[in-house]
Amino acid sequence: MPEFADHRLTVETARFGPFVFQLGVDAAVVETAFLRVSDAQQRFQGSPLSQVASQLEREVVAISVFGTNSIEGGTLSEEETQQALDLDPSMVQDIEQRRVLNCCAGTRNWSISRSPS
Repeated sequence: MPEFADHRLTVETARFGPFVFQLGVDAAVVETAFLRVSDAQQRFQGSPLSQVASQLEREVVAISVFGTNSIEGGTLSEEETQQALDLDPSMVQDIEQRRVLNCCAGTRNWSISRSPS
């Protein structure tokens, strides 16, 4: 359970005096929902559905990057785009493959199956 300590920030203003900013989160109220979500995520990650979701995620990213790259003048096919995404970024030398990786850079945090940190 994340800690919701007394997070407050007091800002002194010249015109209106002090303002106090605080989270206003009651940990006891949030705890039940947090535990339910955590349990559901663990069950999902252990199920076969997680593998299906991971494969769909991979396909959606490839299709999205292909579309973006095509709009920006890229010449790779959808299959070549997927192959470029599968490469180790340090091994990419072709300019078209580099474009694909640059388009994909913004999607790296879209993972469905990633555990919260």
